Amino acid sequence: MGIWSGTKKVLGHVIDIRVDRWMDFETIKAIHKIYVKQIKNLLTSQRAKRVESFEAAVERLNLSEKELSRQAIHYRWMAYFFLLISIALFIYALTTLYFRNWMGFVMNLALILYSISSAFRYHFWYFQIMEKKLGCTPLDWYKFAPWNKRKTP
Repeated sequence: MGIWSGTKKVLGHVIDIRVDRWMDFETIKAIHKIYVKQIKNLLTSQRAKRVESFEAAVERLNLSEKELSRQAIHYRWMAYFFLLISIALFIYALTTLYFRNWMGFVMNLALILYSISSAFRYHFWYFQIMEKKLGCTPLDWYKFAPWNKRKTP
C-alpha cells in the first residue's frame, strides 16, 4: 500500500475529495441553462399575433382621428421628455466621471441607454401614427427623421 492511497483513505473520510460536490455542478448547469434561455428570449423578436393594416387596426379599436392625433402628440412629447432626461443624465455622468466616481458613471450610462431607448420607442410609435402604417422598420423611421427631409423645389 503506497503512501498516496493510504492518505487518500484517511483524508477521504475527513475531507470530501470529489470536486464536483464542492462546486455543485448540477446547480451550475441549471443556472447556465436559465441564462442561455433568457439570452435567447432577449435576442429573438416576437412575431405579430395578427397581421393587419393601420386602417383595420383603427377600425377594430374604434379610434377616431382626434384620438389618433392626441395619442401622436402624447408620444411625441414623451419622446422629447426621455430625450431631455437622457441629456440631463449625460451631464450628470460627466460630473461623476470628473470626480472619478466609476460606479456612478457606469450606473448613469445604463440609465442613459434606457432613456434613449424609451425615447426611440415613443418616437417610433409617433412615426407609425403619422405615417398611418404598421410594421415599419427602423430604417423607415430613419428616413422619416427631419434631418433626412429633402427640399423639393
